[in-house]
Formats: sequence, structure tokens, C-alpha cells
Amino acid sequence: MRSAPASCTPLARALQRIESSAGWSRTAVAVEGDRPDSSVSGPRRIAAQDPTLTPADDEPHRVAGLVWAGVGVAVLALLVGFLVFRGDGRQEDPGVVVPTESVTPSDLIPDVIDAAPSLSGRRTSRGVLFRWEPPVPVEPGDSFSWHRDDTDEYGTTTRKRLLVRTDEPVCLDLLMKRGSDNSPRSSQCVS
Repeated sequence: MRSAPASCTPLARALQRIESSAGWSRTAVAVEGDRPDSSVSGPRRIAAQDPTLTPADDEPHRVAGLVWAGVGVAVLALLVGFLVFRGDGRQEDPGVVVPTESVTPSDLIPDVIDAAPSLSGRRTSRGVLFRWEPPVPVEPGDSFSWHRDDTDEYGTTTRKRLLVRTDEPVCLDLLMKRGSDNSPRSSQCVS
């Protein structure tokens, strides 16, 4: 019994001799550091590494690869989180709901103030006092907007009166505001 060869090269050479004696084409053997002899077909060319590169030269490539891998993991985590927590935005169709009892719908349109406040004014020793009565009962949040024609001054109040300190003739325009609804204007002039 023969002993096993110390390396793979003698074994490969022995197999090539068997192939040659059988009339078959020989298999190329490429062993690092091995130089083929002229009787054996040459090994395939293997691209040699750049001998000028050192492990330290490869470090920036390794760091860049790690950075890109980290970015990829972060993007994947964001995508999975988005899909898990947000879903695809579709909601299940609850189907047709048939009420079991009669339901009266609530008012969708706020009350319309279709009348102007009643406005009056009179001269006093302190100026002109304007008073008014709203066209509908006052609710929390209601206000009254006024405009003086003589000075082009504007204002808003929740009270039902306004004292204008002037000795000159003055005209006041007034309207009631409720949310986005406004009443028609009232006007009163006092000389």
C-alpha cells in the first residue's frame, strides 16, 4: 500500500498521467506557486492581487462597506416600522349599517342670523351713547362689530352699548357675529 502524498500537487500530476495514458485530454492544474512543466497543459491564468496594497490600504473600503451596511439596515428598519405601524392605509368596509330606531339628524348648518340688531343713539353730556338689541338671543361666543363713519374706526364688543366721546355728528354701523355667521348691518347717525 502506498502512502498518501504530502501535498495535492503530486496527486494532481498522477491523475494527469492516468488521463494521458487513457488517451483523454489532461485536466489543467493550477496550484499557487506551482509552475507547470512543458509536458503538462498550462493552468488557467489567475488574476494576481496588487502587491502594492497592504491591509491598511483596504481599511477605507471596509469602513465604507460597514457604513453602507448600516444605512441599509436603518432603511429596512424604517420600512418595516412604516408597514407595521401605518399599514397600507386601507380600512375594512364596515358594510351597511341599518339603524335599529329612528334618528333625527342634528343641524349641520348653524343658525342664520337673518335680521339686523335694532340700534338707537342719543347724545349725552359725555358723548353719544349707542344701544342695541340683538335680533336673536345672545349665546356664549356672540359679539357685535361696529364701525364709526366719522373716524373710520372699527371695533368688537360683547356688550349691548357703546359710548362715543365726541361733540361732532357721528354715524355707527353695527352687526352681530356668531361663529362665521354675520347679521345684516344696522346704521344710526346722531348729530
